[in-house]
Amino acid sequence: MLILKIIGAVGLLAFVLFLLGSFDKRCEEKFSHRFFTRMSFAAVAAAVWLIVWGQGWYRQSAAAGGDILNGIVLIIIGAIIVLGLGYNNCKRTNVLYGMGGTALQVSIFGILALLGIVLFVIAILALFVMGTAEKAARISVRDPGY
Repeated sequence: MLILKIIGAVGLLAFVLFLLGSFDKRCEEKFSHRFFTRMSFAAVAAAVWLIVWGQGWYRQSAAAGGDILNGIVLIIIGAIIVLGLGYNNCKRTNVLYGMGGTALQVSIFGILALLGIVLFVIAILALFVMGTAEKAARISVRDPGY
């Protein structure tokens, strides 16, 4: 049964990726505009991380009785980036495709940005630990130098 669940999940993922590719191709043919680009990923990633960072700053300041304005400003900047992306998408396509494409961009790229930074931090920590272990192994081997 586990194999069937795995096959079903992989098949569903492939189908969703096919639909997203078809949507992007359709928009390129009809409007000469692609939704899933590196630049749009960078914009969504910046917006998501500003919003997440702003929420954390807001909660921490509210709990400590401090200034919550910094967190609110970061959240607003992230929201302005998302709204600007939506406006650009609507301007280049139409309202229906623009808003639908923006919703897909934010949902998919947002999740990828959140997971990507976590995987990036894990990779950096792994490289640091491996480098420290390698250095410790070199130090433990006594080389008389002759």
